[in-house]
Amino acid sequence: MTTHEKEAIQGVHSHTPSDEEFPNLYELTNANGMSIALMDIGATWVSCLVPVNATKRDVILGCSSAEDYAKQTAYFGATVGRYANRISKAQFSLDGETYSLSSNQAGNTIHGGEAGFDKRRWHAESLSHNSVTFSLVSPDGDQGFPGTLKLSVTYTLNDDNAVTIRYQGGCDKASPVNLTNHAYFNLSGTDEDCLSHRLRLNADHYVDVDENLIPTGTLIAVDGDDMDFRVSKVIGRDLMQSPTQRIAEGYDHAYLLNADTAEAREVAASLISPDRKVMMEVFTTKPGLQVYTGNFLAGEPSRSGQYKKHSGVALETGYLPDSPNQPSFPNSVLAKNAPYNHETTYKFTVMG
Repeated sequence: MTTHEKEAIQGVHSHTPSDEEFPNLYELTNANGMSIALMDIGATWVSCLVPVNATKRDVILGCSSAEDYAKQTAYFGATVGRYANRISKAQFSLDGETYSLSSNQAGNTIHGGEAGFDKRRWHAESLSHNSVTFSLVSPDGDQGFPGTLKLSVTYTLNDDNAVTIRYQGGCDKASPVNLTNHAYFNLSGTDEDCLSHRLRLNADHYVDVDENLIPTGTLIAVDGDDMDFRVSKVIGRDLMQSPTQRIAEGYDHAYLLNADTAEAREVAASLISPDRKVMMEVFTTKPGLQVYTGNFLAGEPSRSGQYKKHSGVALETGYLPDSPNQPSFPNSVLAKNAPYNHETTYKFTVMG
């Protein structure tokens, strides 16, 4: 992020519905000259500058001002919750009670509802040169979810050029909880689309969905079809080959990660820039990963104008979509007073 962009984000009204103060920006740096910027509204990852030869590439998408962040609808870099991804018919049942949620996409709930965590001002604390923690309290009934949920999200940048996002919290009632970061990656650092990037996923199965992209409850083996990324391939190679891709206008699919990725032991996903100079590896404690190729980014505000379709790819780690209504999926319900403790790491390697 340039100095001009920092000033723009700090100097433009945030337009948050409940807080009229300006957003606050925090920069983390490491010994290699890599830096990331974070904003308290949405606990948002604003920029990620990776040194490549004599230049620095901003490898995530973002806006140039707080005003544009308030207008955009793509969740750029935001912390998303209370439940990231979709919940069918904006409702679920738990312990004999049915909960009706905020409906914000075709009668369903996506990314926590109309006023999700991406729109909240988080409290920044524990700031150092390479780490910052944001905290938030989500009250009982927030967007229809049960229980008061107390959360913290910690971003850390280490000298291995790895950004780790750690999610911690607890709730005084049982509740589905599924937090993710909605960064879009473009490792070229240019206006080129993401379709020439190479992607590999450590996943043998993906979630079958209906015409509204709601899970049917079935997991499908990739088995060499257009959804198979077990061997690194160009994202655009098999684009629009399947009916669900044509409905979504690209990839917008959840994968069940293989067991060896548990507790972030093995790489869950890797992404390589078209010029093969930058590789990003994703490690996570979460059971799933949503691949979204920015199918509806056209017209969203960018740092220099507007983004185009497929300008970046989001790799959203988390529980599978609609898990509260899918008993065969990994359980996303956080038990009363149990600890919520997950983390995802994005490690950047300059290869040439």
